[in-house]
Amino acid sequence: MGLEMRCKHEILIVLLTSTILIGYLSLASTYVYNPFSIDLNPVQPPIHLIDPGNPNVNVIIGKTKTSANITLTNNLALKIYDEDENGYIYVEGPSANVNLGNGEYYEVKWKLHITHFEDPIGDGMIILDVYFLCDLDYYLASIIYYGSYVRAALGLSTEPDPASEGQSPPFSINPNQEHNFKIRLKRSIDGATLIIEWFIDDVKIYDYTLNILMMVTVFQSYFGWLNQDRLYLKFYAYIDDVEMSISEDFEDGIDNLFTEHRTGNTGKVVAYYVYPQNSLIIFDEIGVYNVSLEVYAIEGIIPQRFNASLWLNKSGQYTQQVKIINGNIELGETSKITINTGGYLSLFINLTAPYPSTPFTWDLTIKSYLKYGVNDIVTVNYPIRIMVTSK
Repeated sequence: MGLEMRCKHEILIVLLTSTILIGYLSLASTYVYNPFSIDLNPVQPPIHLIDPGNPNVNVIIGKTKTSANITLTNNLALKIYDEDENGYIYVEGPSANVNLGNGEYYEVKWKLHITHFEDPIGDGMIILDVYFLCDLDYYLASIIYYGSYVRAALGLSTEPDPASEGQSPPFSINPNQEHNFKIRLKRSIDGATLIIEWFIDDVKIYDYTLNILMMVTVFQSYFGWLNQDRLYLKFYAYIDDVEMSISEDFEDGIDNLFTEHRTGNTGKVVAYYVYPQNSLIIFDEIGVYNVSLEVYAIEGIIPQRFNASLWLNKSGQYTQQVKIINGNIELGETSKITINTGGYLSLFINLTAPYPSTPFTWDLTIKSYLKYGVNDIVTVNYPIRIMVTSK
């Protein structure tokens, strides 16, 4: 009898232990409970999700800081594209024909992001030109894009070299983000000199001074005027928030500003475009973890030719991107990136779709998990939903 009772007790202990272990693994696969106390009361998870405070993104963080709903602000931009090696495109803004008096200035600026950039020769692409007359000479002040850096340049318009008069050293930029480019022409108070200044994200990267005897007249501004000599270039360029005497943000769905000149498979259209931007912060309170992002579903009304990229960033280090092409998940998970105690990661999202789209009104949700391993057995998933709409 005693032996029988002991066996029953041992069986009961084994069953209770198995139930606790199964519960432990079930919890650990969804939430972070590390370390566990003996009575299975969880402590604060080591990785937190934080609203980045981006005005273009609405972020709702879950109560335990282990889930997030992200709503992206809709945006329209001008897409300028060159999809072959046998054509060119440049666009020109309205004629300025501004005579600069003493102490006056004129500037052209716009926000720009370039994707799918191919430059086999390595000569760069002209992304901003200002055409002006100084006394009897005609000049082009330009910004030349090389991918990971840009140069400021000044050349006589009669020369084939856009930098015949001067060129800045390389200025490094992040090609995975949009930047604000600006060229300013400023005449001195005494009228004797013209100072040309080049800015990237409001940082002056170069200046050049010309002596003046008589007059300065600003005629025109362009995207890529000299690219007509560079047929081998391929790219998508998204321009927004243009200012050159008048302003344009393309939110009416129409480009009333630029006139295009093109050959080959090139053109310009207004498109839905969410610039690459910080949409979520991931903070590591304690520990060392390898983190990745997995997109497992897209739900809702998906427009034709909907494309998206998502990736994690740490101080200029980038994971491989999740790729959604034509509404299909082509590459579903980023590579892993290591985060340490006190460190931060940023989730970047970049979206594009045609305008007007089919269907004209659409609304979709990208479902994903932020993933990291607690040990060799347990992987923790934080649910992250990304909502975007044409409305």
